[in-house]
Amino acid sequence: MEKSNNEKKKSYYKEGMKLLFDEGENFDNILQVYAEYKDAYATRKNIIDKLHEEIKIIKKLRV
Repeated sequence: MEKSNNEKKKSYYKEGMKLLFDEGENFDNILQVYAEYKDAYATRKNIIDKLHEEIKIIKKLRV
């Protein structure tokens, strides 16, 4: 949105973003929401990686 050259494209992107926002999200707190999503993703990825490591260990014990 910020890189577009004319106002028509900027308003197009802005209206599209409004449709994608969940409850409680807006242009003022978008960076905070983005940071929360990144933290949640990193936490879940860490859990999944640990589970994969456990699976590898279990497979080695089984053989």
